[in-house]
Amino acid sequence: MNTHFGLVHCAHIEFSRWPSEKMRVLQNMPINHIANIGMMSSYALVAGGTLIFMDCFDAGEILKVIETEKITFWLQAPAMFHLVINHPEFNRSDLSSLEYIVWGGGPMPEHMVRFLSTLGAKLAMAYGMTELTAYASYSDANASHEVLANTIGRPEPRYDLRLMKADGRIAEIGEPGEIQAKGRWLMNGYFNEPEATAESFTADGWFKTGDIAQLRSDGNWHLVGRTKEMYKSGGFNIYPREIEIVIEEHPGVAMTAVLATFDPIYNEVGYAFVQLQENADVDEAELKHWCRERLANYKVPKNFEIINELPKLPIGKIDKQSLKHKLEKARASSS
Repeated sequence: MNTHFGLVHCAHIEFSRWPSEKMRVLQNMPINHIANIGMMSSYALVAGGTLIFMDCFDAGEILKVIETEKITFWLQAPAMFHLVINHPEFNRSDLSSLEYIVWGGGPMPEHMVRFLSTLGAKLAMAYGMTELTAYASYSDANASHEVLANTIGRPEPRYDLRLMKADGRIAEIGEPGEIQAKGRWLMNGYFNEPEATAESFTADGWFKTGDIAQLRSDGNWHLVGRTKEMYKSGGFNIYPREIEIVIEEHPGVAMTAVLATFDPIYNEVGYAFVQLQENADVDEAELKHWCRERLANYKVPKNFEIINELPKLPIGKIDKQSLKHKLEKARASSS
C-alpha cells in the first residue's frame, strides 16, 4: 500500500536528480507496477512533463515511438534494452531526441553500457522497489561505465538508508549487509497482510528489503543479491548475482541467470542459463573455463545451459521463477 505523499515526495526527489525542461516520457510498463505509477508517471506529472503510453513492450514499435514522439526520457529494464538494441531497425532509427537513458530493476552488462553511451544521451541507473515507493539510490551524473554496470549508485541522502549486518552492526566498507530504509515515504504495509507487514520491519521501524549490498570505497553500493536467492553449496554462502556479473563480462554473452539446483553431495549447486550475443560461438567448456579463472571454485556453476532467449516478465526482468520450474521439471523427469 503506497501513499499519495510517498509517490509525490519521491517523484520530486527523482526530478531533482534527472531534471528536464522538455520531458517526454516513454511509458510502457504495466499500469499496476511501481515502475509505472511511481518511477515514471509520478515523476513526469510533478515535473509537468508528457507521458506517451504504449499498451505493451514491442522493440520495433518503441523505436518508432521514440522517433515520432521525440521521446526524451527512456527508462526500461536491461533485458528490454537488449531486445531493442538488437532489433533490425535500430541502426535506421533516429534517437537524437533522447536526453536520458535510464535503467532499473536489474544490472546492465558493461558492454551494453558502453554501447548506450554512444547514443548521446545521459546515462543513469537507480535502485528501488514497490515497498520503497520509488528509487532509493542513484548513480552520479558523471558515473563511469564501470560504476553504472557494477553498482546501484549512492544512497539518496534525503532518505534514511543503511546496510545492516545480521549481527546488528552497520556494514563497513567491503562487508555485505541488508539494505534497510526508514521514513514516511515508505509503503504503509501489505494489503490485508498484517503479519507479513510486521515481519518486514524491525522493531524500531526499519523496512528490511531483503537485498544485500556492499559499500565500496568510492561510496557506491554494489548489489550482491537477495537473501531469498542466496544458496549454500558445501557450506558456503553464494549469491547468484556475483556469478552472473562474471559470466556477462564474457564478450560472447548477452545475459545470464544463475539459480540453485539440488545436488546429492553439496546440497545445492549453481545452474547457469546463458543467452549469447548474436552469432557468438561459445560453449559450456569455454564458459566454465572463463568462470574458473575469475571465481572461487565453489562459486563456479556446475552446469551451463545455452538458450536462445531468457524468459521475461511483463516488466522486462528475467523470469527466474519460470527457469526454476524448468529445473524442477527436469529433475522430476530424471528421477
